[in-house]
Amino acid sequence: MAFIYPDSVCQICGKKLGDNYDENNIVGLPEGIFMLTEFSVFNDNVIHQSCFQVWKKAEEFVDVLNSELKRSGRKEFLITEERKLKYA
Repeated sequence: MAFIYPDSVCQICGKKLGDNYDENNIVGLPEGIFMLTEFSVFNDNVIHQSCFQVWKKAEEFVDVLNSELKRSGRKEFLITEERKLKYA
């Protein structure tokens, strides 16, 4: 799982989290995934929930993420009714 620091950058919007980031708006992504996909930049990184909620590639991202996690026997993610990303 990604370490989260104020200097961490959301890989969807490209903005730093900042000193007063809202923990409920941050998702730390696991390491060791996405190595050979268009989503490799997300490996062991962070995203804003608010960015994920409006991201056009959200469903495709979760499909690729879960495929990789399932292959390695790790816990998968799901998209909630509010379009938030969380562990299943």
